[in-house]
Amino acid sequence: MNRFCSLLAGALLVVAATLGAQTRRSFNLGLGAGLTVLTGEDRDFFKDGLNLQGSVAVPLRNAGIDLRFDLGYQSIGGKDRFTAPPPSDSLRLGDFNVISLTANAQYYASPTAPARVYLIAGLGLYRVEANAVHYGQSVKGSTTDFGAAGGVGVSFRLGGMRGFLEGRIHNIFGEGGSAQLYPITLGVMF
Repeated sequence: MNRFCSLLAGALLVVAATLGAQTRRSFNLGLGAGLTVLTGEDRDFFKDGLNLQGSVAVPLRNAGIDLRFDLGYQSIGGKDRFTAPPPSDSLRLGDFNVISLTANAQYYASPTAPARVYLIAGLGLYRVEANAVHYGQSVKGSTTDFGAAGGVGVSFRLGGMRGFLEGRIHNIFGEGGSAQLYPITLGVMF
């Protein structure tokens, strides 16, 4: 896992350095990766996971806000546990993945500082794909739902680019209730 994260971070820096040397645009591109944390009862059945994120940010020059569009992927591993002791409930939860597309407003609380703190909030679509075993049979399911996201981050100078570290909450509105994911992402904007 650590080796994968190190290789990914190195690849992100090489790509960002190459693109950062190009001319200035009216938008910025970003790449990020990190850890996705679960809380509450979800931790009984699932492990913490990984997240990947691609971003396009469009600064609104006089508003102090960026419009940011994120394409995200989160992979969460199951702990291979039954939801209740068999035979009363023979459903064993497995892994699940979430693909998201969100539109966000990013507000900089300190727009001119070298390390700029920001708030981010938005709405999006979330595609959840899950694996389980129900009475000995492998079951796969998927759903697409609306959701909302919000969080806080810090953007900092990184050569000719900007690095960022952010923590967010993704709340996915499903038929049986809401699900929350808490990604912590480190990345670069160029």
